[in-house]
This record gives sequence, C-alpha cells and structure tokens, in this order.
Amino acid sequence: MKKHVYALLMLVSMTAWACNSDPCDGFDCGNGTCTEIGGDAICRCGTGNGYELDNDGKCTVISAKRFEGTWNATEVRTNNQTFEQDTLEYQVVIEDDLDDVPRIFLRNLGGLDPSFCDPQNQISILANVSIRNINITPATYCPKPSENFSGYSISALDGTDTIASAGDVIQLNYHLMFTDNQGEKDFDCVVSLVP
Repeated sequence: MKKHVYALLMLVSMTAWACNSDPCDGFDCGNGTCTEIGGDAICRCGTGNGYELDNDGKCTVISAKRFEGTWNATEVRTNNQTFEQDTLEYQVVIEDDLDDVPRIFLRNLGGLDPSFCDPQNQISILANVSIRNINITPATYCPKPSENFSGYSISALDGTDTIASAGDVIQLNYHLMFTDNQGEKDFDCVVSLVP
C-alpha cells in the first residue's frame, strides 16, 4: 500500500512540475527573446535590433542582408518653392553596415550630383532597418567647404518608410535641402525601389 501511495505522490508531483515548467527555459532564440504563448516557446526578434526569424523560428537572419544589392529607383521629386514635380530614374546600391547590424547604407539615393563631394567619399545615406521599416538618419552629406555649396541635407518625411511584405519593394519618403550657386533648393521626394 505504501508503495502505491508513494507512486501516486510521485506521479502527482511530476505532473504538477510538468504543468508549471516554462517552455522558454533553455530555449535558444538566437538574437531574440523567448515568450510563452499557449504553452509554446515563441521567439520575438524585437523592433530595431536588426534580426528577424529564420525558418526554424529563431532570430538569426540579419534584416539588412535581405536588401543588399542594386535596386532600380523611380523618384517623384517635388520642388517646395515652385511646386513643380520631376520624375527621376536611377539606381541605388544597398550595403549593410558591418559595424552595426540594424544599419544600411543607401548609395546614390536621389541620384545626387557627386561633383560637389570629396572624390574619396561616395554619397551614402545611412538608415536603420527593421524587418518592414527603414528609418533614414537625418544628416548633411558632402559638406565640402565651398561658398557655393552647403552639402545635401537629408531627413525622413512622415516617420518610417516601408518595405513590402515580400521584400521586393521599398518605399522611401525623404526631404532634401541644399544651397548651390543657383540658390537654396528644397524638395520633398518619394522614391520606390525595386530589385
């Protein structure tokens, strides 16, 4: 009888332990955090950490790597002084920032004239990428000392920009300002990037 009572107590305690165990204990999410949902361990990559889920549901895919390469750009540029619009077509090269996982460089965004720049430096717009969003870092690019050129001041319009769910279209909205020998220029720009 004592053996049966002891066995029953062991079974009850093991069942209680199994019901109270955390499925995230010892679960590897890579560069994410584990959350228990309905008794299952689910990985969350977090906003802005630069990682997304792999095929195993772990946060090991670097978001920026998905976008590396050459993209065809179609841009509608609105002059904020005359309200005239121009449509531009050019190519943008996206590279990841090897020093900072969630950042990318957009080379040639805007098809800007590089003759004002130091020939040793390309015009590379810095942005943070997070799965479906790109945030352009406001900055002045090519601030070459010159009486006739101020540098290209670029910042995001309307907060974050978007990446299509398939990752095949990037929509960027940015503000461009500079002063050259013809005076001050002020533009709102909407650009679509496709591979």
